[in-house]
Amino acid sequence: MKVFLSSSPLAATILAAFAALSLLPSRVAAHGDTHEMVRALTEELRQNPRDADAYFRRGELHRRHGEFDLALMDYETAQKYSTNSPMLDLARGLLYIEAKWPNSAKLYLDRFLARETNHVVGLSARAKAWLQLTNPAAAVADYTAAIRASTEPRPELYIERAQILITDDGKHLNEAIAGLDEGAERLGSVITLRLHAIELELRRHQTNAALTRLDQLIARSPRKETWYARKGEILQQAARYPEAKQAYSQALDHLKTLPPSRRNVPAIQEFEKRIREALSQVEKEKPAP
Repeated sequence: MKVFLSSSPLAATILAAFAALSLLPSRVAAHGDTHEMVRALTEELRQNPRDADAYFRRGELHRRHGEFDLALMDYETAQKYSTNSPMLDLARGLLYIEAKWPNSAKLYLDRFLARETNHVVGLSARAKAWLQLTNPAAAVADYTAAIRASTEPRPELYIERAQILITDDGKHLNEAIAGLDEGAERLGSVITLRLHAIELELRRHQTNAALTRLDQLIARSPRKETWYARKGEILQQAARYPEAKQAYSQALDHLKTLPPSRRNVPAIQEFEKRIREALSQVEKEKPAP
């Protein structure tokens, strides 16, 4: 997921440090061996060659592995032996999006959504098709419909919708920020939504608004060093050097509270080095008159 941090040397280490300091347990998706699963399904089909569900499942494995021709063959065979399941239209729509064939994707997704009107995956998939067809307004409408249809919308839906609204002229930045705020209010403490809103405030040159949001994030966070470092960076870019110095110093103070086992992690050591470099730089700067 993309976060619009600035491209300074410190910015690159902020996200790495945040990941290293996260108090949440890391999750590793268990994906199994795709080829082994395909072989197992192929063996099932030798014993029951009219099993539409097995063809569909094998087609999904092929699609996720980028083997689009094989996936389409399995979907077609599944169609032959099934009762025209709408999920086959969804699967083909997803495949054609991944293959960058948006007209074909939209055809199948339109047919799917005619039967499954409020299907979140179908709506968000068609939003991607609209985007490939260079129709951002229709993409935003489908993302909004997907959000409304979901009892627990994924943060990515709000972020992807906001990204569409970010244009060079900045015409829709207010709408993008309002959408992120809607997601943050609905989903609670989702840091990524708040980070995106901060970066969009900066994009529209609202430094104080960005800092207010960042202070709220600092108040909510059990570990504060990464956010104080980001605050220092924003203040430094605004030539507010005394405040930047204070924020960088606060980041270092919070780093000192880490146990050695965490402070000695390479990402954290690099993070601390970058903060000290930034602090040294702002100490040499004179505040604007």
